[in-house]
Amino acid sequence: MSRRPVIIALAVFATSPCFARIITVDDNGPADFNSIQAAINDANNGDIILVQPGIYTGDGNRDIDFLGKAITVKSENGPENCIIDCDATYEDNHRGFYFVHNEGRDSVLDGLTITNAYVVVGCEGGAGIYIDGASPTINNCIITANMAELLPESLCYCYGGAIYIGDGSYPLFTNCIITNNSVGNWGRGGGIYCSGYPAASAYIQNCIISDNIAVGTESMGGGIYCDNMSELIMSNCTVADNLASQGGGGIHFIKYTGSPLRRIRNSIIWSNSPEQIHANNESYMFVMYSDVSGGWSGTGNIDADPCFADAANNDYHLKSETGRWNPISQSWVQDSATSPCIDAGNSSLDWTVELWPHGKRINMGAYGGTPEASMSLSQIGNAADLNNNSQVDYIDLMIFVDKWLCRQVLLPEDLDRNGAVNFIDFAIFANNWFWEE
Repeated sequence: MSRRPVIIALAVFATSPCFARIITVDDNGPADFNSIQAAINDANNGDIILVQPGIYTGDGNRDIDFLGKAITVKSENGPENCIIDCDATYEDNHRGFYFVHNEGRDSVLDGLTITNAYVVVGCEGGAGIYIDGASPTINNCIITANMAELLPESLCYCYGGAIYIGDGSYPLFTNCIITNNSVGNWGRGGGIYCSGYPAASAYIQNCIISDNIAVGTESMGGGIYCDNMSELIMSNCTVADNLASQGGGGIHFIKYTGSPLRRIRNSIIWSNSPEQIHANNESYMFVMYSDVSGGWSGTGNIDADPCFADAANNDYHLKSETGRWNPISQSWVQDSATSPCIDAGNSSLDWTVELWPHGKRINMGAYGGTPEASMSLSQIGNAADLNNNSQVDYIDLMIFVDKWLCRQVLLPEDLDRNGAVNFIDFAIFANNWFWEE
């Protein structure tokens, strides 16, 4: 009998990728590991590390290094319930996470809070997340109450209270909240610092950057500081209530010869001090379809009160007479005013994730282009047109049936927006059967 089939089978088996594992972490219960670093040490490319709810602190749960692995570290139940408490002080320094081994987009940090990190440095910074020569994906994280400070004898600068993005790094941040972070004297970027040779780039989408400070001698860029060859690509973000001692309370740009362009669109830059945006060469700073306090030249830009729901408590949803998502009550509420930022974003960008009524145009700000986008006063379209093709037909019915009896908030199939897909929603759907625009 020929051995060729057996040899071929063994060769295929040897070259096939291993199945991804789900590795659990719980510091106070049964799991594969009781620290995140131990789980990363054991993981292989493609594995998912699932972190159970809790407050994680101490060695193994701070100064966490991805070690160049293409893995996902994610919480089981969102950042509010999974907290990395670095428990650091001026005397006892610790960061949250390191990405320094050429990690790429498939190295993912998802759904954690990183807080109480503190570094005292001779240069650089990045107390919450330190990125150098890497391009990870950071999604749905809260990075708050972290501090970077400069050694008194240092002749350098202090960079990035929350996040440092260094040489050759191209990270992607999506759906993150970066708030209440700070840098001290000679600081650059209370929230985010981006710079590098070769160029570094920050890609930031649907994020809130608020209440960060760069206060002290020559401190600049309360929210974001971009220097040297760095590039910023920002879309549907809210940069608000940040503070700096000098220039660029919201965003501070320094452009040298040959620097990449900086592009901001569909964003709200409001209530920062002393300036919303400081750019030493505005010709390299493109802002479009954004609400900037005090105004900024560019297509589609406005200067109008964005009507935040409750900025004092970090709720930057936009007020709407038709409907605004309230994250505390987990329900839609109606306001006495409607934000001018609703339906004011770039009309060519994807608005279809926004729940009807959506005006068929994306909102400005961090929740634009998401199911939490505040509702439009416009009545164009139809709630039952679930695939947004301007008619209600059998395709929409199949989409609707697929979610039948689901209990979940922010579903487009939940036509009465009460958190459940049931007979009431079916009645609304049937009433709009064969509607066509």
